[in-house]
Amino acid sequence: MRSNIALHLDMQEKVGTPRNDRYLSPSVTEINEIKKSIGISENIGVLLYAPTLRDKARDACVAQDIQEIDIDATLKALREKYQRDWVCLVRAHPGVVALAGVKNSDDILDVSNYEDMSDLLLASDILITDYSSTAGDFVLLNRPVILFHSDIEDYCKNTRALYFDINDSPYFTVKNQ
Repeated sequence: MRSNIALHLDMQEKVGTPRNDRYLSPSVTEINEIKKSIGISENIGVLLYAPTLRDKARDACVAQDIQEIDIDATLKALREKYQRDWVCLVRAHPGVVALAGVKNSDDILDVSNYEDMSDLLLASDILITDYSSTAGDFVLLNRPVILFHSDIEDYCKNTRALYFDINDSPYFTVKNQ
């Protein structure tokens, strides 16, 4: 017969999920290696913009619109608030061709082809998404999540319902710039 202590230890070994465990104790060395692989200096702030799939773009095999977000203005506000340089990583959902309206520049990098989304989350200081489950992963890092949902009425009417009232979520929610 096994003791309660042995049973408890077995249960402890099975806690967590491999996909998300790395967010609970992030390694600065690993974060810096990810940044370096993308071409970002260690001291640069990283904003990740990763909207979820829009069925219309997927079905038509076209680039998905980035809604009404102004990435340049967002980066400017971050620079002013935090007094340091920032870049924005932009990641299209793998189900769409690309994101329309994104300009590649020194401070806006399209990382849609980067293989591991968890790396991008780990290397980011702030996440802007809309209805994506990445918010639930990113929050484990105890970093700010902003839900930018300028099309919420259309999304809920024509795409799918949400699992919860977005206004009752623990995230910052905004509908416009």
